[in-house]
Amino acid sequence: MRSFYRAAMATASLALLAGLPLLAEDLTIVAKYSTSKGTSGISTTYLATDKVRIASPEQDTIMDLKAGRYVFVDHKKKEYWETTAAEMEAMAKQLEAQMSQMAEQMKNMPAAIRDKLSGGPIQPVTVQKGAGSKVIAGYTCEPYTVSMGDTMKVEMWVAPDFAFPPQSLDARKALYQGPLAQKLGKVFDEMKKIKGYPLLEVTNMRLMGIAADSTREVTEVRKGAIPAATFEVVAGYKKKDSPFKAR
Repeated sequence: MRSFYRAAMATASLALLAGLPLLAEDLTIVAKYSTSKGTSGISTTYLATDKVRIASPEQDTIMDLKAGRYVFVDHKKKEYWETTAAEMEAMAKQLEAQMSQMAEQMKNMPAAIRDKLSGGPIQPVTVQKGAGSKVIAGYTCEPYTVSMGDTMKVEMWVAPDFAFPPQSLDARKALYQGPLAQKLGKVFDEMKKIKGYPLLEVTNMRLMGIAADSTREVTEVRKGAIPAATFEVVAGYKKKDSPFKAR
């Protein structure tokens, strides 16, 4: 399940980027990240007209927009696997069916127990624009805070002139299924109302007694042609079966 979750996260990131309009020129976006679990590092996102690669020390994700091909690379194991949009859609439907079955089984439980198992009742989402501005990676950014009660808070510095399309957030929202979709999906709906792309995000989440905090900050944006070899799997890595493949 853990490996599937990591794959789903990577898939959501790729789907987000797939919603971008055709670029006038290639972009390379460098960001530093850290999590409450002690992981940290530098990620580099390569955006070409029809290809995307998100590279980090442990794993990379590659997408060929024309071919509809997704590739996930594990550098520690020196392995990779491929999938398609059709495979991922089938898996998403399977998970949705499982979550619907779970919700049906829970409906007759006392409300207190049901809320505990599902992470509590749905809380209202608020968006507040802060004062002031600061420059991050050469872009002037404005502060926003998106909150959902005490469940989730995202503090962002957004560059209004670095615009990603609102539908890109649907990909992140689609990651969450069942009860989580109802809760966290509202956060992404509100984020659509903010113009621009967040170059700094500090996320604090408390759900079902689990803390998941993270920070991501873009440090550099480069414009210019990206070599074709950037989007190839490292030679010598072993190919394994896709976890999305029908069994």
